[in-house]
Amino acid sequence: MDNSHFENEETVKEDLEEIKKVFNTDSILRENFTNSRVQKYYKYSSFAYSRYHSKEGSVHIALNYDGTYSPEGHYRQADEINDLIKENSKVLELGCGKGFNTSRLANKNKTSQFYGIDISDAQLNYARKTIKNTTNLSYFKRDFQNTEFDNDMFDIVFAIESVCYSEDLDGLIKEVNRIIKKGGKFIIYDAFRTPNLENRSNTIKESVSLCEKAMAVNSFFPVLDWIKTSESNGFEVTQNEDISLAVMPNLKKLYTSCKNFIKNKFKARIIYKIAPSDIIKTSISGIFMPHTIMQKTVSYNRIIMTKVAESK
Repeated sequence: MDNSHFENEETVKEDLEEIKKVFNTDSILRENFTNSRVQKYYKYSSFAYSRYHSKEGSVHIALNYDGTYSPEGHYRQADEINDLIKENSKVLELGCGKGFNTSRLANKNKTSQFYGIDISDAQLNYARKTIKNTTNLSYFKRDFQNTEFDNDMFDIVFAIESVCYSEDLDGLIKEVNRIIKKGGKFIIYDAFRTPNLENRSNTIKESVSLCEKAMAVNSFFPVLDWIKTSESNGFEVTQNEDISLAVMPNLKKLYTSCKNFIKNKFKARIIYKIAPSDIIKTSISGIFMPHTIMQKTVSYNRIIMTKVAESK
């Protein structure tokens, strides 16, 4: 299956019709995700991530720039961030999940100190179990908008597919500005809504919203809003690169698995009724995410920002 499969709106319609035979999509679209609801999502979807996505603990999409899926791509984001870390740095990950990225970076940079925050007890418990012999890494249960760290503490703050869960973009950017040193880097890998979405059909808009809700995200930030808010709060955007094609190999792999799951409608409906719904609803995002990328309504961006001034 090549990428062109997802460029046709008729294919989106067909997948939407199939999903509606299994799920109550109206109910899914009405759901609102608070912090406690996101915690529940990660508690119950952990099995699906481990079984169908990454046994090593990655909860983000692999980057495969050569167009062929490889599990090694799950390490790519951390390895690219590693290239920006200097000796004796202090580095924070927002939404550290199971510690997949911070543990790798801490082991590569013994002179630097690493911190991770997350709101999910289940994920933090997993992360803490994996770092018993790592002395330069600590995890805390804290929120993006109130990290509780000192002013001007970090040389680098990074977030991999986690800031999309924030409901206060301005507050998030202000908090990162507060805790990061002048000249420090804020690095983001995440999905963003593109300006193309505004003029698309209701079918395309519904597919994007269902994709977001199935991952416990109320709405991806519009990329232009992210840039504007960051620049108005003391950051210079030094890199904003659309690397969407690099995530497509992993997304196509997930698409195939999710399509196979809903193929047997009767079985899928039974499982949906008896299993925690968050495990099953992830199949919706698995089906729609490659569509959103190739329809160019959502992009996967690497954004690097430098603090040049205090936030206003």
